[in-house]
This record gives sequence, C-alpha cells and structure tokens, in this order.
Amino acid sequence: NADLVGGHVCFEFSDNPSAAEVVDSFTNLQMQHGIETGGFTRTANLFVKRTVFDRIGLFDPEVQSGEDIRGTKKATDSGLKLIFAKDAGVTHPARGWGPMIIKQFRVGIGKNAVLRAQGLNGSAALKKTLLSLWIPKWHKVKPRINHLPEAELRRRKMSILFALWALRFVTAFGQLCRFLSFSK
Repeated sequence: NADLVGGHVCFEFSDNPSAAEVVDSFTNLQMQHGIETGGFTRTANLFVKRTVFDRIGLFDPEVQSGEDIRGTKKATDSGLKLIFAKDAGVTHPARGWGPMIIKQFRVGIGKNAVLRAQGLNGSAALKKTLLSLWIPKWHKVKPRINHLPEAELRRRKMSILFALWALRFVTAFGQLCRFLSFSK
C-alpha cells in the first residue's frame, strides 16, 4: 500500500565509541523520524517503486548530498505514500571523526538545494544555518541517545555536545563553500 518504504538503520559502534560515532547515531539516518515528521527519508534503507521515478523524475546527479531528502519529500508532496517499516532493518557502521567531517561537509554542500526545495529563499536558509550554530541544549540531545547507559551519558556529556557543535560548523562551512561557488 505504499509507493516508498524506509526501513530502520541500526548503528554498529567500535569497542570504545568516539563522540563523533555517538553524534552520527542520533543525527544521521533517523529514518522513522524523517518519515513520520517530515515526509522524507534517506536512501540508506529505502525501497521505491519505479513508478515514483516515472512521476517525479530521477535524483539530480549534480547534488552531492541531500538529494534523497529532496526527492522523497517531492514524492510525498506530490501525493505519493511513504511509510516506515521497522522490520526492514540494515546495519551501518557509526562514523568516527574523519568520516564524519567528510560527510558533514558534503551534507553542507548539498544543504542549499534541500532548503530551496523546502521553499526557503537565500536569506531564510542563511538564518536557519546561523541558528543551527548555537551550542546544543543537552535536554534536547539526551533523549535522542538511546544506546548508552545513563552513567556513560553523564560522563560523556561535554564531549558529545562539543562533537555535535563542531560538526554543525563543518556542515555550515560546506554550505558556505557551495554558496560562494555559486555566487561567482
């Protein structure tokens, strides 16, 4: 009964997960959240009927990151049905610092296209980016981390908040780099 189906992504961690791995696990590939709150998902665990691409077109190969969000949102906005299938699970390694920096820079590069697809103009997109650079609030972050015991969360609170904040800056830098390259 669906045109698109997103499944659960379970993260695999190293023996001693870095703060970057923890941040990756609650910021990226949150399939159910994106589907249920925004009508979009990512391609990490996505099933799509061919008729969806016939109707909305293929992903833009020029967009380095975020085209999956833009494309699935375009599908749901056009009336196609996207559902979450918890039992359709895949595993994904949580990224350490190096891979997370590369990923978040790439996400930043693609973010302008995603924000435009959401109907935001340049100034609104800039405002949204600047607001994302505030230091994260622990009471909003903590409930999203469901794989660490309470004592471990208390011990690692500052390193997790720093990692999240630093990676937001990397994303914003990627977004700024893309914006400046289009401004020439």
